[in-house]
Amino acid sequence: MELGEKIRQARTEAGLSQRQLCGEEITRNMLSQIESGKARPSMTTLQYLAARLDKPVSFFLEEDALLSPSDAFLRQARKAYMGGHFQQALDCLSQRRCATEEGTFLEYLCLTELGRQVLAEGKRPYARQLLERAGNLETPYKTPALEQERLLLLAQADGEEAIPFDHRPLLLLAEKALSRKEPAAAIRYLEAIDARDARWALLRGESALRTGDAKTALPLLQQAEEAFPQQAIPLLELCCKELEDYKMAYHYACLQR
Repeated sequence: MELGEKIRQARTEAGLSQRQLCGEEITRNMLSQIESGKARPSMTTLQYLAARLDKPVSFFLEEDALLSPSDAFLRQARKAYMGGHFQQALDCLSQRRCATEEGTFLEYLCLTELGRQVLAEGKRPYARQLLERAGNLETPYKTPALEQERLLLLAQADGEEAIPFDHRPLLLLAEKALSRKEPAAAIRYLEAIDARDARWALLRGESALRTGDAKTALPLLQQAEEAFPQQAIPLLELCCKELEDYKMAYHYACLQR
């Protein structure tokens, strides 16, 4: 099923007209073109539509939304990327005969993450090569925050150690990912941030908890508890329940009364 058809079907199932789904963010004409396959939404537009339809973005980017069922290479690449096997994902993508926008976006993400890895290993020339390849790729799903992070890594590959960087876009992207129930995506944004304050700890802790990793979530949420008690304490109660520490779960439950 094509992306536009997937959006139209989700809209119909939600009982929304095109005008109702558009709201004030996009025009009805643009939505009509997207649903008919004449236009492709940007990642920002897709995120907006997914939120309005109460669906994760991944629902529209899953296998049958953009690909034919026989497109095994892209399915393998997606699975490798989600598992952190970036070179394996790139190998899968290189075997494909025809490019798609999702394939190009996956290649961009893999090249950037692989560049980060080899940069940490001190292989600056190779990191620069990977990051420059990523920069040459054109995809509508490449966000300013992702590109800003790639440029930061590229500057570090050139030997610039201390570079001012505004992490707020990545924090906002992490929050949006969590609101769409995509904690794995939120974690990827948060791990790209070096300045890790109480807000970062809150988002990272919640992301870990949503992926079932309560052990990692607990100390992070405790770091955020003083600065963000209303958000952190309910999550700490859930976290303690998951860890079967019912005494502390009761403690955090009492704090909410």
